[in-house]
Amino acid sequence: MLVSLPRVKQYTISNDLLRVSAINFGARTTQVLMNSRARGWIPVILGLPSIEAYLDDPHYMGATVGRMAGRVSYSQYNDQDQSVQLQSNDGQHHLHGGESAFSQAFWDSTSNLDSIRFNLFSQHGDNGYPGNLKVTHTIRISGSDLVYRVEAVCDKNTPFNSTQHNYYNLGGSATINAHSLSIDADSILELGPQRLPTGRYIDVKGTQFDFRKARQLAMIQLQHQPQIKAFAGLDHYFVRSNWLGSTPKNPAPIAELSTSDYRMQVFTNQPGVQVYTGNGLNPPHQGICIETQHFPDSPNHRHFPSVFLEPGDVGLNETRYRFLEID
Repeated sequence: MLVSLPRVKQYTISNDLLRVSAINFGARTTQVLMNSRARGWIPVILGLPSIEAYLDDPHYMGATVGRMAGRVSYSQYNDQDQSVQLQSNDGQHHLHGGESAFSQAFWDSTSNLDSIRFNLFSQHGDNGYPGNLKVTHTIRISGSDLVYRVEAVCDKNTPFNSTQHNYYNLGGSATINAHSLSIDADSILELGPQRLPTGRYIDVKGTQFDFRKARQLAMIQLQHQPQIKAFAGLDHYFVRSNWLGSTPKNPAPIAELSTSDYRMQVFTNQPGVQVYTGNGLNPPHQGICIETQHFPDSPNHRHFPSVFLEPGDVGLNETRYRFLEID
């Protein structure tokens, strides 16, 4: 994708504990540094070597993803007995909002001392989606918390399920194999061979998807579970424990990533997380995405929670990543 580099605007916000940079192309977070006692400023997300590299990045590095995160099967869904055809950009399927989606757009942008604000107008028919959608995305730092808040309104009924696509690696190690992960999830969504939800839930108890107690991610290298082996790692949606179909009220973190020295806790109003262990990176497993969002392919599964945004409603994804140094 060829674009003029002068169109790219970069912003940096910081306090004593965090330093965050982002660009208006894809509302992408390009750098998050944590101020550690032993090593000073250390990276906690993967970044590309130059701003130019983000303009032709196939991995959604640091991007804001939407209108729909994840895959929509066969790039279509029905709404009120009307078939809606979306753009196919993953074989027959629709992935992360399409080719000219949020991650590929130039957002209007401003900043102040502790926040960066992005605004985007996605017009009716954009990548096949109905309705004129207005999106505001705010990146804010508060103490050791990095907060992402995405709000959207639309003038027609449209699916909306945005997420943040940072690849986390606490301290800049070569891989995430020495990281440990815990997820407050009793079940995952079963996937078919094309990584599309079948509609079934799988209880994680007694399976290799049980992260209710922290497990080291080196397990994905030695994994014999068929799906983890086939996908070369995790690429699965974990359903929040005790989620009863309404906005989660549990103040506890939904996930926690840690090394021997650092910890990242994830708090969100979303009902689950898509966990992707960077299987397609070269080399793989350099970072892990913990994407807070609603269920993928939800418009094609009536028993999944609805992601439809009706006129007059406000879609909201608010997620807080807390970075801590372990004593």
